[in-house]
Amino acid sequence: MPVATRWFSYYNSLSTLQSLKYVCIKLIDEEGDILKEIAPKNNSALVLSLIKSNTFWDRLSKLIKNIEFPSNVIGKLESDDASLSLVYNYFGQLYNYYEDEKDIQRKVKSRLEFLLTPSISLAFILTPKHAAQGYFFDDKTDFIISTFDYLDKVNHEISETVQSELMTFVSEMSTLPEKRKEVVFKMTARNYWNIIGREKYPTLYHIAKPINEMICSSATAERTWSTFRFIHSRLRNRLTNEKVKKLVFLYTNSVLMDQIDKNDYILEEGAILNEAECEEMNESM
Repeated sequence: MPVATRWFSYYNSLSTLQSLKYVCIKLIDEEGDILKEIAPKNNSALVLSLIKSNTFWDRLSKLIKNIEFPSNVIGKLESDDASLSLVYNYFGQLYNYYEDEKDIQRKVKSRLEFLLTPSISLAFILTPKHAAQGYFFDDKTDFIISTFDYLDKVNHEISETVQSELMTFVSEMSTLPEKRKEVVFKMTARNYWNIIGREKYPTLYHIAKPINEMICSSATAERTWSTFRFIHSRLRNRLTNEKVKKLVFLYTNSVLMDQIDKNDYILEEGAILNEAECEEMNESM
């Protein structure tokens, strides 16, 4: 069940419900009498009437259409691999998407101002495509100043060199030839700085590398905590910390491998055996 803070979960729930429209209607047609007996009867009667209502499905369709774009944006930011540089970019896209809705624009901008940190600003600038395209909200000067202040706090000794290389990098990205843009702008910030930036801007690279490794969501950490709680439960509370860590490692990676590796090694191993070996194995069992 989605909770109040999980916007993307609500959107997925609504989309799934819409896709099951005719299944729900068919279920009522075939099992209506049984469904009416589900307690509390007032709620079940209301649900049955809604499923039969064309107005309900029309309003559901309009709602899904209205929240599709912001929900997808939020869903991307909540993913396990969403880089820090996406935050400012996606909020800018949200702001422009609601060009005719000034009240929503104010809320989007207010939310960005609440969460915007110098590290997010710097991550945005260090992405080649973003550095060339410019900034949202007409705050370029403040954007640069806050970034410079942040760099000075991170490492005062190399701050001036980093700032100089950063301005050179932004200038270069803004004046790239078209053929060069096709290559560079398709690269993620991480790939650019590992392949090109580390040689071209060696001092700035030491700042860019950790910034580009950051992700903007704590979803992965929270999922790991849930796994720990699942394994180190009340019934298994005598497990040592070291053993719990190993079990969590095995559990997490087995799930990842199941998604990547679809081979059935037991079946394949059986297929390799000849008939005589299979008969011998059956006799031994």
